[in-house]
Amino acid sequence: MDKKALVEEIRKVLTSFIEDECKINMAMLVKDLDHDTYTFLLASYFLDLLTPYDGTKLVAEYFYKNLSKDAFSIISRINLVNTMDSSMSAIYGIMNVTNSIVSIEKCTFFNVYIEDAILLESHKD
Repeated sequence: MDKKALVEEIRKVLTSFIEDECKINMAMLVKDLDHDTYTFLLASYFLDLLTPYDGTKLVAEYFYKNLSKDAFSIISRINLVNTMDSSMSAIYGIMNVTNSIVSIEKCTFFNVYIEDAILLESHKD
C-alpha cells in the first residue's frame, strides 16, 4: 500500500472517530526522522478532560480496531497535545483545515521545525 492510500485510510478513520467519539481540533502525522513511520499528534477539548493514559488508550484502541494493519503500522506513537498549549494557537492561526489532507514540508511552527508532516485537522472551534 502506498503512502497516499495509507494517509487516505487514516483520514477516513479519523472522520469516523470524530463522528463516534469526539471532535478533534488538531490532527497531524509528523514523519519520524530516518524511518518510514509517523507520530500521530492529536488535540481535542474532550481528550483534554481525560488523563493522558486514558486519552491515548481511547485513540489507540479505536484506530487499531478500524485501520488496516498496514496503515496502523506507519503510526509509531500517538501523542496528545493539550488544546491550551501555545503551539496550538500558532498552528490554528497559520492553517485552518477541516476534513482534509495537507502536506507540510520544511516549515517552522512556533519555533519547532517540521521536516515532513501531514495535517488532517486544524481549527480552534
